Amino acid sequence: MTRPSENSLDTGEQQVVRKAILLTTDFSNLAQQAYPHAAYMAKRLGLPLRLIYVVDRTIHFNPGEIAAHEAWVWNVVQTFRQRLEDTAAVLTERFGVETQAYVLPGRIVADILAEATANAAMIVTASHGYSGHRSLFLGSTASALVQLSPIPVLVIKEKTPPRSVEHALFATNLDEVSRRALDQFIPLARTLGLSAEVLYVEAEPTLLAMVRKEAALMPPTGGRAARLKWIREQLAGMTEQLTNAGIKNTSLVEPAARAAPLICSRAVETEADVMVVGRQGGGKLSKAWMGSVADEVLRRADRPVLVLKPV
Repeated sequence: MTRPSENSLDTGEQQVVRKAILLTTDFSNLAQQAYPHAAYMAKRLGLPLRLIYVVDRTIHFNPGEIAAHEAWVWNVVQTFRQRLEDTAAVLTERFGVETQAYVLPGRIVADILAEATANAAMIVTASHGYSGHRSLFLGSTASALVQLSPIPVLVIKEKTPPRSVEHALFATNLDEVSRRALDQFIPLARTLGLSAEVLYVEAEPTLLAMVRKEAALMPPTGGRAARLKWIREQLAGMTEQLTNAGIKNTSLVEPAARAAPLICSRAVETEADVMVVGRQGGGKLSKAWMGSVADEVLRRADRPVLVLKPV
């Protein structure tokens, strides 16, 4: 199988989008719901779409029957390679985007991540997601990709209809993670021609102060009015970055006991096509706070969520 071409999209600031859009599949109905979303993203970015299926070689493994097991694995690989190549041909014809098919035996998460690191700009994957206190994706492949991927992950929720992506809701808690996520978002948004709303949810003051301290961005201690003034100044700096990049934008500060429900309801209210959150990076407290918000947004979302992975 030919490796993907060295396509790249130079945005001016940094080479954020490169090589290919990596679409994961297990051929389930859920996985197939992500196909048009991934094809749309690849076409908008002028990149090939790379469809990947990993045959889990740990299934049915018996140390006493290694030769028979290897024969079974390669038989499965050949079977699914033809199916994947047929799917790639359909996507190419339907969406007009170059689509490559790649089947390999290995460990699902590890091999997808290796392929993403070497050859992809973004992973697109589908997930049910669950509300309440159930763990994110119930420990699924999608959960591991969101947590471990070094590149952005676009998560397509179940029964999300394909739609053009024109407006994004960018959620921030003003820490270093989300600031670096904004730096990563800007070239992508400019390339896609997106408008954006930057949303800050004013959480409980004690937690707010702890997060700011961790990020070395301590707000003033003169009460709520002083905090709001500081918050709006920080948001103004972020929106100025967007404006300078030619991205139409607005910003909003909203109080709430929990950030994720408000982020999701605001996305519905503004008819955002995609929600954008940052994950990883920063100190331990900041990482846990933003990680928990991003995870809950993923559980609750009724539309695609782009998880940026600032380094």
